[in-house]
Amino acid sequence: MNESSLDVIFLANEIKVSASYLTKEFEQPDDNAHIWALRGVSFDVSAGNVVGILGAKGAGKSTLAKIISGVITPTTGNISFGGKSAMVSMNNSFNKKLTGRENIKFKCFLAGLSNKKIKELINEIIEFSDLSEFIDLPVKSYSTEMKLKLAFSIAFYQNLDVLIIDEALSFSKDDLFKQRCVDRIAELKKQRKIIFIISDSPHLLKDLCDQIMWLTNGKITAFNWSKEVIEAYNAFTKQQKNLAKKERLEYKNKLNEEKASFNINHYYEEMLALEESSFKDFDPTVFKQMFFPSQPAAIGKLALSSKLMLALILIAFMTIVIHYVPTRPLAEIISELFSH
Repeated sequence: MNESSLDVIFLANEIKVSASYLTKEFEQPDDNAHIWALRGVSFDVSAGNVVGILGAKGAGKSTLAKIISGVITPTTGNISFGGKSAMVSMNNSFNKKLTGRENIKFKCFLAGLSNKKIKELINEIIEFSDLSEFIDLPVKSYSTEMKLKLAFSIAFYQNLDVLIIDEALSFSKDDLFKQRCVDRIAELKKQRKIIFIISDSPHLLKDLCDQIMWLTNGKITAFNWSKEVIEAYNAFTKQQKNLAKKERLEYKNKLNEEKASFNINHYYEEMLALEESSFKDFDPTVFKQMFFPSQPAAIGKLALSSKLMLALILIAFMTIVIHYVPTRPLAEIISELFSH
């Protein structure tokens, strides 16, 4: 199976998430080594599909999830879809000083929901979370399980077009809540939403997902219907378990060498030749821009300037709040903002 094995079953006007030639390079601060977490990932997913992203530790699953959700940008390539996306993970960021209720309001506000819509939804979100008796306590008093419940409940009601669940469903110990999540995922699927579920557990993905993308060492090994990919993945893992310790070490070293030797220029040349042979009206200039932006330094400076400006604005805002409203907690201010 190859990464384009599903192309034939998609109609162009149904494609909702499309990714081309995604790579991601990380620099190791300790030894200045460069690691390619993704090494050329392309796929199309149509509306109304639940897609599992499967693979062993270090396969690139979480990196891809962060790119889909917009948390990080790829080193090369494009990803496009219309609408809003968000990710539920073990590291969901809540303001620990705010209560669960205030965090719901704040997160929904950031997602673009109006105050009227938030008021309409908040009781449903609280009910779904099963946290009604704790909802007015600060989130800093919540357990990991409670934070997960709150994160899922908010995400499920934000009217997102694309929802990414990164490992989080695997960590919930509450079977009843898990089932509510599964039922809600089925509802979102009927609404033509796209859900990506990241896991290293084929058992979890088997019944939830229509299709599964199997990642190995930053590349797609297979992308097809769930049953086919899980059968292939299970056969592979069984084979790995039967290897002698020396053979497993050799395989691991081989993967590390492949990742270390990845060369973006060579990858670009390979993909360029493939595209030129496949399309008559191919534009090499536009294609090159995906790999080598014309002004990377200027873009980098712009991004840095934007972050610096945002930081200065936040510092100024907090200075004003602290100086002029010393007796009013931030939680109280935010709560008042949503009470009108």
